Amino acid sequence: MSTRRLYLLLALLALLVCATPVASAVAEDHVPGEVSVKYNDDTTEHAEAVVEREAGTDTETLLPGGSEQLAIEDGETVAETVDELRQDPNVAYAVPNLVVHAASFIPNDPELGLQWNFFEDFGIGMPEA
Repeated sequence: MSTRRLYLLLALLALLVCATPVASAVAEDHVPGEVSVKYNDDTTEHAEAVVEREAGTDTETLLPGGSEQLAIEDGETVAETVDELRQDPNVAYAVPNLVVHAASFIPNDPELGLQWNFFEDFGIGMPEA
């Protein structure tokens, strides 16, 4: 095997090893047993109920913007349920119920204090937000 091919193979292997933990960490950053779904605007309540029954889910919470949080009740995984919902023509989108985290740091920009709109009485209160 040539040196060039060996280096290419090692680089590819290193890339795969480094990428694997990140992908698995992202994949697990959702609420188990829950998905979020948005139906097409012209979908009736009856059609929504049929979709949920066939997918083995039940509405848990109505979300802003017309989405719904569904509880998975048939024992399928989140990925299986999302795939099943996405195949239905009444569904605009279906996604895992993702866990999000707010950033809790102040940037180290030396000119941050010059941006009045972030601070003081007329700003958004960025450090506290």
